[in-house]
Amino acid sequence: MQPQIHTFTLAYPISSYEHYLLKKQFFKMAEGLPKCCYENSGRTIFNYWASSGVVLSMEMFSGEYNGGMIYFKINPSTLIGDYSPRALYAPVEDVSIISDKLKKILSVIPINICVDALSLSRIDICIDCEVDKQKVLDTYVKILKKGTRSSSWEPKYFDDECDNAHSFRRSSKRYQLTVYDKMYEISRRKNPECDGKYKILRIEAALMSKGIYHMSCKYSLCGNTWEETICEIFKAGADILCDVINKIIPPGNYYSMSEARDLIMNSGYSQNKKEALFEFLKEINRKSEVNLFEIRKVKNGKKRLLQLSALGVNPVAITARERMKFLPGLDTLVKAMCSMP
Repeated sequence: MQPQIHTFTLAYPISSYEHYLLKKQFFKMAEGLPKCCYENSGRTIFNYWASSGVVLSMEMFSGEYNGGMIYFKINPSTLIGDYSPRALYAPVEDVSIISDKLKKILSVIPINICVDALSLSRIDICIDCEVDKQKVLDTYVKILKKGTRSSSWEPKYFDDECDNAHSFRRSSKRYQLTVYDKMYEISRRKNPECDGKYKILRIEAALMSKGIYHMSCKYSLCGNTWEETICEIFKAGADILCDVINKIIPPGNYYSMSEARDLIMNSGYSQNKKEALFEFLKEINRKSEVNLFEIRKVKNGKKRLLQLSALGVNPVAITARERMKFLPGLDTLVKAMCSMP
């Protein structure tokens, strides 16, 4: 099982006059349709084709550049007719179908846009991990929130606190990582597919424009068009997803304090080093947040983190109240899923 595509966004530059023409037509098409076209944070959102898997938005830039961009956010599974809320897209043979359906939408709007002139500005790849207990989902969200390895990634929150309790999200200029209870999200939409039978942890990495460029260079992806780039990212999906995870999540599996102690004490380190390492682990977990950026600055902090990493122990411990001894790290979980047929 490989990571697949949830959504992707295509972009095209527009002039101020083209923006005026598009906005005029969008609001006209939306007459009598509530929430079909509206303004939000400087963008015009157009949901006319949302049920078919395409949402349009526009923004204008300030400054010397007198123009803007139109974006096409596409759910490819919905666009090709798979309406399951868990559906993901594997671009093997049907990329041309997406292009053909986009051409029909482009033929309706009042400016001339060639489908081949669109550029990929974002792509979300993800994998669904089925677990046996709700407690596992809840614990993952809690421990991910407790400790990250970089201060340059910002927490992102939903408007509803209940949604935040079921999800973890961090963003940088290049990437966004979201880990969440997929069946909870489906249940919020009152979808009949959410019958409580499955427990799904969805791990999703979004690549923004700079992230797409960086990963394309790193993994020698050779897509010349947005269609080719999507296929190339899909093929390298497992490596890319783990790469994004490792940029923000500390390395190692998650252990309870007692399990971590056994691992440390059975290691090949000297007795003094074992005791110092375990005391270090206890100390950093006494706080509500394990801030690796700050820990590296203190005496021996960086060294102790490297020692834990060498043992495969994540510096964030599972609390006693969770009554759980072990959880695999996210990258380990992804690799295990990818090894499955």
